[in-house]
Amino acid sequence: MRTQRWNLDNLLQVSSPMYSCQRCCALRREAPCDASTAPAQCPICGMPRHPQAPGGAIQFDNLFEHGRALALLASRARGFRTAPHAAPPHYAYPPARALFDAFHYAQRFVHFTTSTICPQLLGALTMTAQRVHVRGLVAEAADILSADLTRPEAAPDLDIRLLPTAGETPRPETFIVVDGLVAFGGLTSLTLHGLRQAAAPGAVFDVVTNIDAVMLGHNTGFSTLWATCSLGRK
Repeated sequence: MRTQRWNLDNLLQVSSPMYSCQRCCALRREAPCDASTAPAQCPICGMPRHPQAPGGAIQFDNLFEHGRALALLASRARGFRTAPHAAPPHYAYPPARALFDAFHYAQRFVHFTTSTICPQLLGALTMTAQRVHVRGLVAEAADILSADLTRPEAAPDLDIRLLPTAGETPRPETFIVVDGLVAFGGLTSLTLHGLRQAAAPGAVFDVVTNIDAVMLGHNTGFSTLWATCSLGRK
């Protein structure tokens, strides 16, 4: 099989999300507008986007190196599906390890939707929120856990909101986006049980590295719900 060659021109083709909506966090590549035009509107929530508005820009310390790290993580996570479970440690990369490593590598944000979440994953996301913004939407949680979801004391940058009760809002798929560059899907829930199920033979665990697909999944799933969700911490 012929090996695909890579050259410096490939760097010009890299186009990551560069801006996010201040209200719904929808990801976009282009600037909202320039100073000579009227404010544009976010296509997800309709919020006017002014060029002078604070925040909204997504900047990475080193996009190339950051992308390489996430690409290697994705490759190893996919390799777990094809390699025997007794393969060398390089391939011992089940969904749980891939997800926790992605949290560790996050430079700007982690956004997610899920049907439910367990205390262990909430703890991991709380630790992640010491460095980056973590925003999430949860359909349901045990009473003892739901109180912890909306407390800002442990991590001011952790914002997890409970969706309205079933019937008012469709139950969301579990979908996790890190920095708008990689996404994870196919989990039944954001729980250790869900991660174990995803590691079982024949299970589906999607690792998405196509940035167009990552942005589409984020904007049509997470951002659409985030814009309309009225419960939880503001």
